[in-house]
Amino acid sequence: MTITKSPSYKTNNNNNNSNGRPSYFSTTSHPFRVWDIFKRVNFGTYNVLSNVGNVSPSLPVPSTVCCPPHATTGQPPSPADLPPSPEVKEERQIEAMRNVCLLAAQIQALVARNIKVGMTTDEIDVLVHEAAVDRRCYPSPLNYMGFPKSVCTSVNNVACHGIPDDRPLLDGDIVSVDVTVYYEGYHGDCCVTYMLGDVDTAGQHLVQAALRCRDEAIAMCGPGVPFAAIGFKVEEVAEEEGVSVVPCFSGHGIGEYFHGPPDIYHCYNDYPGTMEEGMTFTIEPVISQGRGEVVILEDGWTAMTLDNGRAAQFEHTSIDQSRKKEKYGKIRPKGQIGLPTNFIDFARLCSEVIMKTHHIGTSSLAGILTTFVITVSGRW
Repeated sequence: MTITKSPSYKTNNNNNNSNGRPSYFSTTSHPFRVWDIFKRVNFGTYNVLSNVGNVSPSLPVPSTVCCPPHATTGQPPSPADLPPSPEVKEERQIEAMRNVCLLAAQIQALVARNIKVGMTTDEIDVLVHEAAVDRRCYPSPLNYMGFPKSVCTSVNNVACHGIPDDRPLLDGDIVSVDVTVYYEGYHGDCCVTYMLGDVDTAGQHLVQAALRCRDEAIAMCGPGVPFAAIGFKVEEVAEEEGVSVVPCFSGHGIGEYFHGPPDIYHCYNDYPGTMEEGMTFTIEPVISQGRGEVVILEDGWTAMTLDNGRAAQFEHTSIDQSRKKEKYGKIRPKGQIGLPTNFIDFARLCSEVIMKTHHIGTSSLAGILTTFVITVSGRW
């Protein structure tokens, strides 16, 4: 689940890198033009959402499930209760993150097995909620700053934070399903974009571009790499693909807290600090067909693109072992499974969970990411 931030932009138009900065800060940026906001572009054939549907009441959580403080208060931790800087986790904490991420992977796999045309996003919420509590997990979005549901479902031109409702999914929809669970004191966060039925060429391109933005950002992570470099890489890939980053939503540190330091901007930025072994944080760029501006609806959550272009979002976990990234399995739109050869046990287990669920009837899986946070670690 992303957080809303106002990034401090940093651009560098010199691809020759004459200022001595590392190559991952070299960019070619395009000037912002006010009238571009109002340009009407043919983004393809799909159903444009203009409002939310009917939202059913929140589902109850059994007393046997361990809940985070916001389950009752509705409020995130105060800044005083968060680490003052990006946390370097100990081995026991890494193990806890492994456990909660595996559970979230199982729930996302269940979504992959069941999502289909005609299903409502409220039914996805019920599926995720019941799967979470059955595993003694609390669905982290529930009552987080008042969010009324257990999962975020964002369809077509909804960029993120969509509230599940009674609208049936249509043939040709793309939908991002953002699952986060809390287990034994730790959060695990993941998001997947699915293509349902016959998605047009423009929609398929968007999904593949979003996937590439995430993959290439992860590939550059490792100890000593600046956090800001992630945004430069995402912007670079987005420009090559002819799509845009939605800059106001960022990744975040995660662990015993849902959202904490560092802030991970997916756009050009000058956020300070570098990655270290044992840090965990999410990389989750929201990528749109149009300019990337959004409007928040009256519910305070649903973010819709201003130009009605579609958006796609992905999260993934990379494990840095002496600068060699271990990537978890993912399923491509046509069911082709791209798997690295050097899997660690956890990654292999997650992959097997997903591989068993990629045939999902009339739906086609746009890209499933079995994991949820970046772990910069030589231990895990």
